[in-house]
Amino acid sequence: MKTSWLIAGLIVLAGAVFVLLAFLYILPLDLRDHSPVQPIAFSHKVHAGDNGIPCLFCHRLAPDSPVAGIPAVADCRACHLFISSDAPEIVKLTAYCRRLPLLPRILARVSEGRAKKVEGVSPGTRRGATGAS
Repeated sequence: MKTSWLIAGLIVLAGAVFVLLAFLYILPLDLRDHSPVQPIAFSHKVHAGDNGIPCLFCHRLAPDSPVAGIPAVADCRACHLFISSDAPEIVKLTAYCRRLPLLPRILARVSEGRAKKVEGVSPGTRRGATGAS
């Protein structure tokens, strides 16, 4: 009788290990950041997390659109004229505002499960336009 309990326990344990491994195989455990490198470093963790800025403060299209949209560079500059204006990334932002009407950004488009980079897309421009005149 002890042998049958041992065999049943091993079968249950093997089944549990199989289910756990199958579950781990299905989960996307790739925790690396796959975001494309942007011309100006931006962190949602700093802005929305640490500083508590509400999402809708920058993403005004979010309530009425299926996508949040990308804020205009002028929105970034409006705050950063007064906040951290001497930080290196803010200096780069100010330089972009002086040179270009729109900041060229690199968006990641997801199509058929694969991310594609679309370079030079800015709000208010057609796909592929860089905003430079």
